Amino acid sequence: IVVMKLLFILHSTIMGGATISCLKLVHGLIDNNIVPIIVYPNRNVDKCFLDIVNKYGIKTYSVPIYSSVYMQTRTLKGLFVNLFKCVFLLIAKKYSISKIEKIVMCENPDIIHTNTGVIHEGLKVAKRLKIPHVWHLREYQDKDFNWEAFPCFSAYCQMLRKSYVITITNDIKAHFGLLDFPYSRTIYNGVFKASEANFIYPKEKYFLCASRVSPEKGHLDIIWAFALFLRKHVDYKLLIAGFGNESYIAQCVDLAKKLGCEKNVLFSGYVEDVRPLMDNATALVVASYNEGFGRMSAEACFRGCLLIGRNTGGTKEIMDSVGGFPFLTTDDLLRQMFAVAALEKSEYQRIALFVQKKAVQLYSEEEYVENVLSFYKEILCE
Repeated sequence: IVVMKLLFILHSTIMGGATISCLKLVHGLIDNNIVPIIVYPNRNVDKCFLDIVNKYGIKTYSVPIYSSVYMQTRTLKGLFVNLFKCVFLLIAKKYSISKIEKIVMCENPDIIHTNTGVIHEGLKVAKRLKIPHVWHLREYQDKDFNWEAFPCFSAYCQMLRKSYVITITNDIKAHFGLLDFPYSRTIYNGVFKASEANFIYPKEKYFLCASRVSPEKGHLDIIWAFALFLRKHVDYKLLIAGFGNESYIAQCVDLAKKLGCEKNVLFSGYVEDVRPLMDNATALVVASYNEGFGRMSAEACFRGCLLIGRNTGGTKEIMDSVGGFPFLTTDDLLRQMFAVAALEKSEYQRIALFVQKKAVQLYSEEEYVENVLSFYKEILCE
């Protein structure tokens, strides 16, 4: 039995989609004779993350790591801030690279796997020490977070071609010009084990929005549409679950009050296990303008909850693959809310179970781990 050792580099320990997906991958790989080591930033460390890696018995290192991106701007002040950020990155990266290089020399991994596209240190160290490097692209950077790649987009795209690359959707692969790159693979995230597929009916009368609460997620559009929907369906609720930007949350609350639907718009904050909420929701509504993948979209499909999603980015790719109720405008969203609420029991069950079957085939943890492991084996056999 060949034991493989991998070093994973994370840009954050906050339990968002990228970190959760990486930990699920690591957990699955342990059962396949993989010895994982995780390097993570030494600031804003999430206790939940530490609890999980300790539970799995994973060796970890905490070092200074900084995202190699800066905010897109056209203001003079913004340009000066970005210039300072670039100078800071040039200095800070030298220290980060030296720390990670020492760890790699000590641990001697077979592959260095960088969990997101905004961390560059892994590639630098891998090239110096002649170790294969995998870059796991989980975001567009510019379209979803308004980030500019360091030092610039075209230079970053060239850097990607010096690595092996995993993209979480075909659209992200196309965004970075990698469709013709032979050392790239599209591998969808695994969200649940195949055995965790579930279907409950009847559904309760609420729409669920489960994500980080921030402007790029489109919550204001959902509240606008729901306020109009509520005029004919007064007994429905909109449940917004997730942590996020406090000022944006306040903006969402103010809009609900302005539209007179504040009693029906509920903010639950962060929910550790959203499965019961998905199981009972009439539909999950995803209004993100450019979602990299859309972990919650795939999870909802897995749990027999219909998906109403903006027809862009990773959300579109998921709906194109398994099914859903797509929209682009607020008017479209309102029509899809009415359409889902009007479904008869037999039709709801037929659609939901069909979507669920496809989701299990594409987004199970088992499929995710197997595809990544297969790519590792290809890399090490070259």
